[in-house]
Amino acid sequence: MRRVKRLGALELQTPEFAFGGQWAPSRNQARLNEHAAPTFGCHATTSIHVKNPLTDKQEVLVAWFGGSYEGAEDVGIWTARRDEDTGVWSKPKLAAKKFRNKPYDGKNLKHNSPYNKPEPERKGGEPHWNPVLFCGGAGESDGDGASLGSCEKEIVLYFKLGWKIWFWETWEVRSRDGGDTWSEPKETVVNDKGGRGPVKNKPIALSDGTWLAPASLEGPMPGQKRKQWRAFADISRDLGKTWKPSSIILPSENGYGNIQPTVWESEPGHVHMLLRSSRGRKGMWIWRSDSKDGGKTWTQSRKTKLPNNNSGLDVAYLSKSKVLVLAYNHVMNVDSRSPIRLAISKDNGENWELQVELDNEKGSVHNAGHEYSYPSCVPWPAKEYGEEGVSVTYTWHRRRVAFFSASLKELLRMAKPNDQLSI
Repeated sequence: MRRVKRLGALELQTPEFAFGGQWAPSRNQARLNEHAAPTFGCHATTSIHVKNPLTDKQEVLVAWFGGSYEGAEDVGIWTARRDEDTGVWSKPKLAAKKFRNKPYDGKNLKHNSPYNKPEPERKGGEPHWNPVLFCGGAGESDGDGASLGSCEKEIVLYFKLGWKIWFWETWEVRSRDGGDTWSEPKETVVNDKGGRGPVKNKPIALSDGTWLAPASLEGPMPGQKRKQWRAFADISRDLGKTWKPSSIILPSENGYGNIQPTVWESEPGHVHMLLRSSRGRKGMWIWRSDSKDGGKTWTQSRKTKLPNNNSGLDVAYLSKSKVLVLAYNHVMNVDSRSPIRLAISKDNGENWELQVELDNEKGSVHNAGHEYSYPSCVPWPAKEYGEEGVSVTYTWHRRRVAFFSASLKELLRMAKPNDQLSI
């Protein structure tokens, strides 16, 4: 008999913090407890639904990178777990910090300047970036931590390692106890430079069991000197043991670049992605590409009706209703990462007529560290929870991890018209 989840701790009317204080609609009103924060800075959240094998409880496992500031030597990958019966968060733990005694090859990035944090002591460490959670048996022996069901066995946590984005390496750690402890880090694709596997957003298990990881590169293309943002899908048919890249995806208009895709499968073999874009002469949009062969080849990307501000986004596909829920910043200005919204599409992403706003307060990213950004948006595991919904995490001013969760029914009740763009 299917277990129907009690929704009391899942339905949130407003966001909450995963650690270190109490959320409020205004930055100045939020109550921060610095003693409960494991690091000063945090960014780039990812999340997955798990069934804890030690307690048999349903939990949301969240990861992010944290340290003095983005790109600092002391940045590692941190996790926390939320009990879905009580809504109580576990104390954050350091899940991954690979030490190779590498010479310093970084600089204080612009994300540090609003806070004037001192550079950590140089001890041979390297910054860690962009964690991504997935289920090690997804599509075969386990759920996917999302629409296919909670992850009950092995969890995989991917992350990027290195000083320069062009030369990122993808590493991973694994957990068999619901994310409480983790294995030693190992390379995902040995000797790769630039980044394989998922770059920011969750992989998906296709209808035939294939894993498809949304990926991108930011360095020059072979034989060129200028950098070119470009996306692709990394494909694994053996539960992440080996990976094969798809064709490269480039925009249909010159002067743009696309990275950090988020993907969904609408029917067997029909896969789609939405992409972050670089600044163009006439503004920025979220772009889209489509595949009819299970992600092996892709169309040139095209503009959608939603803006982008050169920042991350993530989509959740609710397979029963065929509704898409997209977490993104509804703004074109690169110095603004507000508001953060959930846009809703009922026609496979062609139109996004409804929206739910999570956070909205004006402020400068570069001058004040003011942002709601880099969201993760994951479907509820419907067979455990009894209905469709989404769990969402995002960066709150680089100081906290914000969390929001709601059923599709509640989102539609809360939704207002979305102001789409003309293309």
